[in-house]
Amino acid sequence: MLVTLYNSDTTAILVECEWDYSLDKDGNISWKSIAPLLLETALDIYKQGMNSFSIEEMMDDYLLGKPCGKRSSLFVGKDTGLHIYKMWKKILESQMI
Repeated sequence: MLVTLYNSDTTAILVECEWDYSLDKDGNISWKSIAPLLLETALDIYKQGMNSFSIEEMMDDYLLGKPCGKRSSLFVGKDTGLHIYKMWKKILESQMI
């Protein structure tokens, strides 16, 4: 199937994500699946004695996946992205990492 994109020189790609956790009604990764993984990630950073990057760097490079916008990505909807942002900000404010 050929799909016309914004630029005639672009190439269509298929992105698949194998995910064993629940999806929300829009087909994105659900908040209830992400929340425990965020805590696990924070704990891993703590155990390794590392510091987290800034909230902006974490959202763009680690928490939302690429490509992403400010609060959403191919796999995370806006509401869930906002939950991720708020939770990670609280983790950083706790000074755990």
